[in-house]
Amino acid sequence: MNRKLLVRSPQSMVVFAVGSLALLLGSCLKNDEDDDLSYRTTYGYFLKTGNTSMDQTMLIMSGQDLQTFQDQTGAVQTESLGFIGARILDPDGVPLAGVSVNVHGDQGFPVGQVYYQDEATKAYTPFLAQTSGTGRFIAFNIQPGRVNLKCASGADGNLYVHVPSGTSVIAALVATPTKNAVSWTGVTRKLGDTGTALPAGEEFGVKIERLGTNGSVTSGASDGAFNVGSVHANHTWLVKCSKTGFVDTYQYKKTEASTLNGGPDGDLLIVDPTDRDNELVPGSVTLETGTGMIRGIVQNGQGGFTVEARDETGTVQGDVGYGDYSNFGRPGVDVLSTQPDGIYYIYNLPPGRYLLRAVKAGFATSAYVDVFADAVSLPFPLVPEPTFDQDAITLSGSVVTLLNFGAANVQVGIEGLPQGTTSDTFSAYVLQGVPSMHTLIARTLK
Repeated sequence: MNRKLLVRSPQSMVVFAVGSLALLLGSCLKNDEDDDLSYRTTYGYFLKTGNTSMDQTMLIMSGQDLQTFQDQTGAVQTESLGFIGARILDPDGVPLAGVSVNVHGDQGFPVGQVYYQDEATKAYTPFLAQTSGTGRFIAFNIQPGRVNLKCASGADGNLYVHVPSGTSVIAALVATPTKNAVSWTGVTRKLGDTGTALPAGEEFGVKIERLGTNGSVTSGASDGAFNVGSVHANHTWLVKCSKTGFVDTYQYKKTEASTLNGGPDGDLLIVDPTDRDNELVPGSVTLETGTGMIRGIVQNGQGGFTVEARDETGTVQGDVGYGDYSNFGRPGVDVLSTQPDGIYYIYNLPPGRYLLRAVKAGFATSAYVDVFADAVSLPFPLVPEPTFDQDAITLSGSVVTLLNFGAANVQVGIEGLPQGTTSDTFSAYVLQGVPSMHTLIARTLK
């Protein structure tokens, strides 16, 4: 056996870094694990880079971790299904107690089995119905796909995560103390119309579904007005809009602490296929059946950004175009970067999740966006941050299991980037060339 002491602590715990936050899952051991243990590919949401190199702990879930959690809860994890470990934190990084959590699939039905950690014993138990002072919970047997982690009571907040088959997802769910429910009203509008690629007139009879929430509403038959009713504050929603004969749209919206009453914050968009082909797609591009497209905005006001979409392997995908500011945002043949309105398009993307990046000298930003077959995705506006000419940084640190054992020979990478490395025999890794001022998903594999 190859074992070494990593850290000493008066109280046993495991540290999992998600961005600048630490996720504590609980342990009483600190040494390296045996090299022949099994491991589950592990995804960490979200890592936020800055302008300088970072010391970052990476996690991987081992078979010993899983066995410990099964022993504590009595649950049995199916190998092909997913596992989630998460912590509820307020915006200042303080754990939130008294929060119950739902894990819902796209159709809004519960998936998996949720257990909360006891603050005194640090064990996960079937006898708690909400978070203790540690704010931690785990979920067994998650069907592969996208799920919505959401606060059901005690706080307001949610997070969409993807759970590939047989993997583990570790996340920090940032929430706020419970607020009064807010209402959401708006109008469904056509995206583009003759001679414009901007939101245009009302479109009636559009079906509106918030993925990860049960039920739907339909916009009015005369004016396109809709009323979602009471919704949770501080929630990010992935909303599907559909209507027979139209192109489905998937758009990201966020409910804040105040009511959404139409306008850019509350309204939703749908695309007529003729308008899509004539106003959103240049003649030089032929849309491929079964692929999707992105129509987004880089919110900077000056333009000059180039945008790309990378799949999970780090490969750049799709055909990129930019809106012509003088032609109401319609894609311009000779426009090679964003103009002041920031509109961009990416065509012919196979369905899946993409790392969306916008960069120009001295500025950068990124986000992950879902793309669907024969549909249009409308992500949140990308908000660039200064890089101070530090385009790339180095991540370094240790790879540890959830029980805080060092893990050697683990592949370390970032979803959507080609860079990767392997931890050495001392569990240390160095990952170079990571973009600064980006939001990223870490991935460990052994």
